[in-house]
Amino acid sequence: MTINNEIGIYKSYFKGRTDVFAEQSCKGSYYPVKREMMDTDLCDHLNGKKSYGIYLINPRDNRSWNTVIDIDVKDISFMQKVKDAISKIGLSEQQAIFEFSGNKGYHVWMFYAEPIEAVKARNIGKIIVALSEFERDIEIFPKQNRIAGNGVGSLMKLPLGVHKVSGKRSYFIDQKFLDVENWKEYLSGIQKIDKDQVDDILKEYCYLLEQDLDFQSGTANGDDSNGLPCMKRILETGVSEGNRDNICFRIAVYFKKCGLPVDITQSIIESWNKKNKPPLDNTAIIKKVESAYKAGYKGLGCNSDYMKEYCNSEICPVRKTAKV
Repeated sequence: MTINNEIGIYKSYFKGRTDVFAEQSCKGSYYPVKREMMDTDLCDHLNGKKSYGIYLINPRDNRSWNTVIDIDVKDISFMQKVKDAISKIGLSEQQAIFEFSGNKGYHVWMFYAEPIEAVKARNIGKIIVALSEFERDIEIFPKQNRIAGNGVGSLMKLPLGVHKVSGKRSYFIDQKFLDVENWKEYLSGIQKIDKDQVDDILKEYCYLLEQDLDFQSGTANGDDSNGLPCMKRILETGVSEGNRDNICFRIAVYFKKCGLPVDITQSIIESWNKKNKPPLDNTAIIKKVESAYKAGYKGLGCNSDYMKEYCNSEICPVRKTAKV
């Protein structure tokens, strides 16, 4: 395999902003290099002469090609939890790469067939972390939903380079957590995640995303892994005539705060609507969802009579952390 083919394989997976990248200094900090990364730069990185990183979010559309989970723990047993979580959400062993970072721990890379919204990329990471029950020394990249102003966004060190502080080279590890000897062959077998898979995962595991939501005057950081009890009950049972419109709107607000795109939220509500007696007209659902997403609504209507019926204040993380 020629050097051009090697670089081509590498570039097809590790993609970021094309107008700026980052170089690591001997002290470990990074500074932006405001130009396109060239093949010669990647050769220098892979040869250990330089150590580079990429900015993950495209400022033009706030999309990313990757989700990366950064685990600053050297104990390899923690990686098994992440591997199990990745399998649980339906991704194959060929749809994630495990990498020793060259410093304090490991990186888990996932690649998309086309760039997806940064909020979706982040939420995929959040779901995996929640299912792995890994609560410390972990970060999810991209770290922002969007780039503000003239910022450069989330930075991630490229793999297979030499860390300028530790002096150690990063390397891939396989599904048995053994060192990968031929990274070109290994990388060529990695499959990218398509848009339908992303949307299916977000739809099925959206209940895990409420843990960082800011509702009204408090923050929901509870340990109820089954989602907010009111939403869980409403989505499971449906509602009767008289409350359907208001509750439909609150469901839309909830999933908007979870970071789901409007089309996924509408699909979830349409499925829920089949349980209502009688169901809402589909036109009414569209209007409620659009209204929730256009305005700056945050609350779930916790003090309203129509929501109190479904509330379980003893286990509700919002009630525990906020006076609602």
